[in-house]
Amino acid sequence: MNIDLEVALVERFPQIFRDYNAPPAESCMAFGFECDDGWYELLGQTCEKIMATDPPEKFRAAAVKEKLGGLRFYVSGSTDEIDTIITAAENTSFKVCELCGDLAHEAGHKTICASCRG
Repeated sequence: MNIDLEVALVERFPQIFRDYNAPPAESCMAFGFECDDGWYELLGQTCEKIMATDPPEKFRAAAVKEKLGGLRFYVSGSTDEIDTIITAAENTSFKVCELCGDLAHEAGHKTICASCRG
């Protein structure tokens, strides 16, 4: 994800992304958001839902990445309610183009729309 979008998510949700830029030995968030820009809105909506649950103080993102065409949002200090929100977002990611955010169909190991597939 481009750095401006990453920083926007970190600034909107500092509790969730408190380990952003932590040393790699402490958190995989040291590597930033390892997905493309198209999932920015999905991540923002997911974080809004998480924050609406009043997450535990210890809750935080451990890694955000693409794997096998879908979003993976790894966390620690979670609750069952938050886990359900994250699972729904991960499932939705298979229908959202990772490049532009439009509706998509999985193509190989990356979820992209027909326009981005070219």
